Amino acid sequence: MIHRNWTMAALVGAGILAAPCRAEIRPGQQFVTLGMGAGVPLSEVDATALGGGKKPLGSPGFYGSAQYIYHTRPSLGWGLEAAYSRFGDMDHNVFFGVLTTGGSVLTVQGIFRYVFLPERKASPYFLAGIGANRFSAHLKARPTPPFAWADTSTNEARTFVDASSTGFAFSLGLGVEGSTRRDWVFGAELRWLYARVDKDKFGESSGRALGLYGRVGRKFGG
Repeated sequence: MIHRNWTMAALVGAGILAAPCRAEIRPGQQFVTLGMGAGVPLSEVDATALGGGKKPLGSPGFYGSAQYIYHTRPSLGWGLEAAYSRFGDMDHNVFFGVLTTGGSVLTVQGIFRYVFLPERKASPYFLAGIGANRFSAHLKARPTPPFAWADTSTNEARTFVDASSTGFAFSLGLGVEGSTRRDWVFGAELRWLYARVDKDKFGESSGRALGLYGRVGRKFGG
């Protein structure tokens, strides 16, 4: 899955250079795009009670988003975005067996975009977002021989954390974007996300992640 996501991001980003592009952004133009690529968790889950300390939330996984931007000026746009990252499960060896962590984050944010060179074929931009998040994480443990659960003498996987919380979200991003003569839009973006989470549930007060992905869509109006 992760290899396909990275490949898709690279191909969409390469479309900026492969297609005949123009980047005329006019006041009143609207952009509707979909993004797909890789989400990389930067957060940890507290497994101290199981003898594991703090462990990474998971492995890189899928990232997807839908974005709408309205440009009030050629270089200045405002809009709305919904994004979802599903991180892969990650196994961690501990003295009695294996811990497995994983999670996801859903965000809805109002966004601001500043395009540095709107007249260029490939226009770099800065983006910031603020809104809300729904953060989820799980932690499972499975003893391996000669260890077993004391109450049953078995070694099946058991869930110790499976929780979600809702909180504040903030993100920053850098990207590059171009459009074809028929107003198809292509781009690539790197995004950093901060998500406020429930410390009592996860042992951390924030969730953090990176997104690296390609974007494709249409522009109209203006």
